[in-house]
Amino acid sequence: FYVFLVTATEEYIRLKKQVCSTERGEKMIKSRLKECLDICFAKGVSLGLWSEKVKGRYTVEKPKHAGQGDFATNFAMVAAGMEKKNPRELAAQFVEILTEQAADLVDKVEIAGPGFINIFTKDSVWQEALTQIITLGNSFGPPDVGNGKKVLVEFVSANPTGPLSVG
Repeated sequence: FYVFLVTATEEYIRLKKQVCSTERGEKMIKSRLKECLDICFAKGVSLGLWSEKVKGRYTVEKPKHAGQGDFATNFAMVAAGMEKKNPRELAAQFVEILTEQAADLVDKVEIAGPGFINIFTKDSVWQEALTQIITLGNSFGPPDVGNGKKVLVEFVSANPTGPLSVG
């Protein structure tokens, strides 16, 4: 157990040095938030609140409905299933760590329903992102998907009255 705790603590420290408030404007908002959530996850592991089993299994998404924050994470729901714990309790622990770790990024955090975590980002974060986009101009957002490899895209004219099949 001691070796595991030391390893988790080292991971938390490594991640903390990499992200959160140190790289403003260098990453888009969702990826910055995901990295901060990963830091919070690592801190929770180092504190013994949950295990490494959940690592990489939770997501950050845009909520489906207005008023549910700028982003949401299913961390507590995923962790509760794997850890056999109450999702709202896990969400409360995660929110406590998140508000401490991401004070420069997060304006408010709410626990919704059975344990979803709704995250409201600060206005300044959006302003930083817009400034970066404007500065980059036309070079903003070019994809590096495929790394220069050629692909073949075929279009199909499907029968609108019949079923579409692949094969």
